[in-house]
Amino acid sequence: MALSAPQPREGIEDAARRFESAVRSGDCERVRTLSFSGEQPDDARCGRFLERLKDFDAIAAARYGTGGVVDFTTERSPGTMVFVLGRDRSFRWRRSSGPLGARASSGRPLRARAVWMPLRPRR
Repeated sequence: MALSAPQPREGIEDAARRFESAVRSGDCERVRTLSFSGEQPDDARCGRFLERLKDFDAIAAARYGTGGVVDFTTERSPGTMVFVLGRDRSFRWRRSSGPLGARASSGRPLRARAVWMPLRPRR
């Protein structure tokens, strides 16, 4: 019997909306429950994290197998966030492109291809 990759029970767009809602709530516990293990900021870091994500607005999302990327803007700058599939088959945020608050050199949101391509194996 051939094995296949686990299938998510939600779209990456749904995950982006859940994350956006959690950030806008200002509730660190809601943000923590949506994170992949190991990315759970303590209360002090979470407060700073939420401040940097003020006015988080997901503008584009793309799924790549068991992962995905979400382009977003904030009050301060654009960025890209990586999501991975958790054991419960829901997407969880894993990390963002560089330090939050850093602006892409063009001033435009980073695109999924720009973030994803370096992760491919070199030939």
